[in-house]
Amino acid sequence: MPSKPLKPCNKPGCAKLTTGRYCEAHATQKTNDNRYYDRYARDQQATKFYHSTAWKKVRKLVIMESHGLCVQCYEEGKIVLGRVVDHIIPLKEDWSKALDINNLQYLCQACHNRKTRQGK
Repeated sequence: MPSKPLKPCNKPGCAKLTTGRYCEAHATQKTNDNRYYDRYARDQQATKFYHSTAWKKVRKLVIMESHGLCVQCYEEGKIVLGRVVDHIIPLKEDWSKALDINNLQYLCQACHNRKTRQGK
């Protein structure tokens, strides 16, 4: 059986080739970034919520319903893989909608960053 083709590491500026997303040197990069955010930038209640079984199940459902595609890009006629399950109304504004499937959407990183920057 043939092996996967090599592709560049996802770390910006790294030219190493790998079969996964990151080369060996950057394999723990995303995990470390998430740990830092959970420890210093997110409050304890939100951290516990995002590690809960209930959130993980709802998150999977949202991803399945969108077929793994960014819903905003899809509405614009573009096919882009999603990366972030986003709360339409942020948790800081209304915690009661944390697991409301109608308050969740799957977005690519660019759409999520745009939405977050606009504060909507």
